[in-house]
Amino acid sequence: MHATLYRIAILTFFLCYVGKATAAIPNLAITIPYTGIGIHYNISPAWALEARYLTDKYESDRFGDITSDVIGLRAQRYLLAARKVWPFIGAETAYVTSKNATYKTSGFASGAFVGAEFFTLRRASFGLDVGPYVVSLEEDRTKVSSTGLEFIINAFINLYVF
Repeated sequence: MHATLYRIAILTFFLCYVGKATAAIPNLAITIPYTGIGIHYNISPAWALEARYLTDKYESDRFGDITSDVIGLRAQRYLLAARKVWPFIGAETAYVTSKNATYKTSGFASGAFVGAEFFTLRRASFGLDVGPYVVSLEEDRTKVSSTGLEFIINAFINLYVF
């Protein structure tokens, strides 16, 4: 297991510093991740920045209706971008809140990810990325906190404006 993770880390490092994006990339996109919206901006052929807002409401048998909000920033590096598929690696940090009728938690989530963006049309793409994130939350009233490692899967659609 450790040898596999070590090989992935070396490959990622190699691609990050040796590989470079080669395809012409549109600059600005409205990104539609699962349960949210954001702005995606390609600052160069190899680098992109993204601001996101995610929200979700779900029912819990034990805690009632729970609403969660995430406001985050992402940076990603395209690796050897081809015409239709642009693999990337990146990092994200976000402010997280969650509340129900009696409790409110807040904190942060930060992590790294690897994924790919697939262009189906000239100005539209869909993508998927996955990675480990550290999530740390504190209940506002009691100050009880919890920190854990989660693996996050992220799906999105990018609609490039120009």
